[in-house]
Amino acid sequence: MENTRDGVSPNFQAAGFIRPDQVTLIEAGVFHDCLVSPRSAKEYGVPTNGASIAEAPESVEMAAGDIARDDVLRRLDTGVIHQ
Repeated sequence: MENTRDGVSPNFQAAGFIRPDQVTLIEAGVFHDCLVSPRSAKEYGVPTNGASIAEAPESVEMAAGDIARDDVLRRLDTGVIHQ
């Protein structure tokens, strides 16, 4: 989760666009939402969530999982499920 409310990143980006308090990136191992800069929003006609031009998280909040260390690679296989 991108968490600007409780994290270390400000609630605005370099061009002054306000960021939401939180953006859920992955939920229960499944892709949920992506970070969208104002520029990409305009280019692709989608809503922005005030992401930086790099569209990379700057204030990540991540909970621990329950996969045993020895099972991580086998269980993750190719990575996050995109539905």
